[in-house]
Order: sequence, then structure tokens, then C-alpha cells
Amino acid sequence: MEIAEIASSLAVLAPRRLRLGVARGKFSAAPQATNHSDRAPFIDSLAEPIDALAAWLEGHALPTGAEGALKRLAPTPPPRADLPVYLATRQISRMARAAAHGFGLMVGQFWPTAPLNELLAEYRRHNPIAPELMVSRGFCPGKNTATARAKAFTHIEAVRQRKPNPQGTAPGQRPIDRVTADSVADFVLLGDESAQREALQQLAALGVTDLALNLMTDDPIEQAEWLAALGELSQHWQTESA
Repeated sequence: MEIAEIASSLAVLAPRRLRLGVARGKFSAAPQATNHSDRAPFIDSLAEPIDALAAWLEGHALPTGAEGALKRLAPTPPPRADLPVYLATRQISRMARAAAHGFGLMVGQFWPTAPLNELLAEYRRHNPIAPELMVSRGFCPGKNTATARAKAFTHIEAVRQRKPNPQGTAPGQRPIDRVTADSVADFVLLGDESAQREALQQLAALGVTDLALNLMTDDPIEQAEWLAALGELSQHWQTESA
């Protein structure tokens, strides 16, 4: 809820510039244990906070502390339209809760798009209005698609080598670990602008309404060039979509 309070403050300072993504957290019930075998199982900490967040966004005070006293966070939350909330989950069981609160959905960069139809179908069972759907993907422009694919995969390999394995996740089971040289194009917008537009059209057909793109390079010069190319692509896409 402290994070939600910060997000609300930012939404007040810069209206319609912020989207709040909510993802599953894991924490140990016995953090003081030093021996890994003595630690309690990790607990899914997403379910109840979703309801608490929705209640707070509707202006309700929240119980806090051992006495159960009500506390109003400040500032007062902005209207829901000014602070869109997206739930990041691949669990069908959570679609009813997301739909009940009218939350959008998020898909991480290395999540496959195939399960999206199942998630959306379950969401619509509980809410006839299709949700806002944000998908994260990589961005690696280039005149030659094969060269861009190889460059993107090299970057992914470098990232997963330096990225630590999250607690509670078995080695090789992170989404990024399952990306191969053959499947990298499913997770990255590659090639020239024509290829990128085709990929955008495919995502739009799936129901994607928001796209978060990560630059697949650590080179500052390339990053600046790719940001410029991304800006041009965004302008063209918005013009055509309108």
C-alpha cells in the first residue's frame, strides 16, 4: 500500500502519465532462518492486496496495525481513469478477481502470447468489457532481420548470465531461460519498420492495447538511436491507428 500511495502521488503530479502494474510477490514466513532447509515455504502475497488496493482506489479507509484501526493514506487516490491498474498474472484463477475490479492485465517480456486468448476468455466470463492489455517486448531494429535476431539473442544471453535466479525459482525455470535462438522473434520486435509494423498488427489482433518495449542493447549510442527509431514508429502507429 505504500507503493500505491507513491503511485497515487505521482498520478496527481502528472495526470494520465502513470500506469500501476501489480505482480505477484513472494516472501518467507520465517525470514530469520539462516539455513535454507529451515525456511518456511514461500507464500503467494498477491491475493489479498488486490482487494485492498481496489478498495483504497475507491476511497475506502484501510485497516492497519494490530488494533485494526482504519487509516486513510494520503493523498486521496485520483479517479481510477487517472491511475490505471494492471495485474500481472498467468493464472486463470485470478481472472475473476481482476475482472471484478476492472483491472487491466500485464504480460511480461518473456511470457508467450499463446495463453493470452485463454486469459482473456476467462476475464470476459466475469466482465463483458475487454480489459486493457499491456504486453512487454524487446526492441531491436535493423535493416536485416536475421542480424537483428542474432543481436537480440546475444543480448538476452548476456542478461540471463548476470541476472540472479529469484528465490524459490528452480534453475532454468525463469521465463528468460526458455528463450531460444529460434523463438527470440516471439519476444522482440525485430528488423526494419515494415517487420515491426507487422508484429504490432499481430499484437493488436490479440487484444493488446499498451506496449512496453525494452531496448535490447547496453550500448548508450545504440540506445539513443533506437529511442529515436522507436519514437518514429510510435508516431506512425498512432497516426495509422487513429
